[in-house]
Amino acid sequence: MTKLYINTDIDITINIGTGFVIDDVVSMSVTLTKSGSSAGLLFSGSNVVIGPSNIILKIPDVGGVTLPGVYDLKILMTDTSGNIRGLTPTPDYLKFWP
Repeated sequence: MTKLYINTDIDITINIGTGFVIDDVVSMSVTLTKSGSSAGLLFSGSNVVIGPSNIILKIPDVGGVTLPGVYDLKILMTDTSGNIRGLTPTPDYLKFWP
């Protein structure tokens, strides 16, 4: 896994797993939760880019990850029928370095 650093602009490609294709996705939000914490960082809108074949999570240097450690990913997707779906992402966690 590539080293990710806090307080930097990061673009991460996320695969949405099986059962859905990109055309099923209307909107998506990604929450990063640091291990041992109950509060998470929510990314949505322009920070989650739905491309022709994958999803790009854009973590900004300001308002992004400021503490090193391991963060679990939680992805919620709204599909074309308006259903909210929880997805199993690959990768399912990210490690940030100082």
